[in-house]
Amino acid sequence: MFIPELSIADRFSPEEQGRIRKALGFAAEAHKTQLRKGGAPYITHPAAVAGLLMHEFNADADTVLAGLLHDTVEDTDVTLEDVEREFGPQVRFLVDGATDHGEGDGNPQVRDKLERAKHSKEKALRYAAQDERVLLVKIADRWDNLKTVHVHTPRGQIGYSTSSKEFHIKEARRLGFARQAEAMDALCDATIAKWAAYGGMP
Repeated sequence: MFIPELSIADRFSPEEQGRIRKALGFAAEAHKTQLRKGGAPYITHPAAVAGLLMHEFNADADTVLAGLLHDTVEDTDVTLEDVEREFGPQVRFLVDGATDHGEGDGNPQVRDKLERAKHSKEKALRYAAQDERVLLVKIADRWDNLKTVHVHTPRGQIGYSTSSKEFHIKEARRLGFARQAEAMDALCDATIAKWAAYGGMP
């Protein structure tokens, strides 16, 4: 099983650092047979999200744990009950809020991708009304995915960039993370400009 290096911020207590390492191992085990579209072990993505949460968003330990675990319920056999049993109800709430609608969260599945995205955004905002840390997980997740957006089709790249501008970047600015929003916006602009130079999407 591959477990990537994770630079844990020294502001965390020894107990919090232990919980973060436990969540990294838990997520690595859950995703151990999965690869990203670019071929890297899947766990490299949750680890990168956790790194962004720690070092870019100054997030607390529970939010970092949610970043490590955010895809387990969607993409593996791990359930929200498993997450709560291992890491507590607050982490479960954050993971649930970041999990797409109908993808292991108990809601009915939605086959249409655009409709599912709409429901998932509405769900994230409902959860964020109780705890805005849900949005930090969603934003960090999208930021890391924007760095590898080239693995998608041209249409997917444009759609991903546009939806990021409309939701994730807007929310990052609202939460006071202007520098982070600008970095994400630059990735989106570069992708959109690339295909505009070819006269639009093939």
